[in-house]
Amino acid sequence: MKLHPQNQEQIRAFLDGSRTQVSVLVEPQPKLCGLLNSLRPLYRWDDGAGDGFAGVTEEQLCSDKGLLHKSRLPLGNPGDIVCFTEEWRIWSWTGPERHEPEVVQYRDESTRGIDMNLADASRDYDNWLEQMAWESCADFEKAGFKYDDGIEEWDFDWDHDDHPCRWRLASETPEWACRVKREIVSVSAGRLQAISEADAVSEGFVFHYPTGDANVIRFAQGRQPTLRDPSTASAAFSKQWDRDHPGHPFRGNHWVWRYEVKEIA
Repeated sequence: MKLHPQNQEQIRAFLDGSRTQVSVLVEPQPKLCGLLNSLRPLYRWDDGAGDGFAGVTEEQLCSDKGLLHKSRLPLGNPGDIVCFTEEWRIWSWTGPERHEPEVVQYRDESTRGIDMNLADASRDYDNWLEQMAWESCADFEKAGFKYDDGIEEWDFDWDHDDHPCRWRLASETPEWACRVKREIVSVSAGRLQAISEADAVSEGFVFHYPTGDANVIRFAQGRQPTLRDPSTASAAFSKQWDRDHPGHPFRGNHWVWRYEVKEIA
């Protein structure tokens, strides 16, 4: 199962059901290698391990015989499950000696019990458990907490309103601490700037406009919004993309995977 870090706004869009599409940068990027009939660009692509192709058109590049055939998809194939991860921390430990994490907390202050069957089946759970135990002890001691009656070396009592456990990065989230899991429905390849307003809405962005904004008139006239309309979902997507991918800005019109995902039945 693949793990894919997300920010809090993206997680919120998953949770409220508005996000059903995810764009992921194609790596490595296809490169221009010539022109067909002096007009149509031709591309080459290499996966870095000696496998790839050259001299294909954009249409061929996006087909089942192009990137979709040769590339190793970063989030998986249709039918696979993806964990979309976020910042989290241990909220409580379980048992009389509290030697295992029981509940995790997320940045929106919601909490979720850990599926211990899933945790126990995880190959790296024991390593995580030891690391989290020592780090949590250090967090409590740094916050001035004392051992609970000296019964156990790492037994502490604390008020959840003054919780000392450290926040952990989305990129450091194990599967058993993830609350957003989705099944891949389909995947396609294309240019970043080819995103439509409908695509951007499926990415979890919304169309905002103040009362009387000219965009309202243009929408009423049936005109498709563009990235020049600052209130559109596609414009919001482009800004978020730049924040998430400073080395591959939206203006570069890079190649991306577009994943359609759904809730797990």
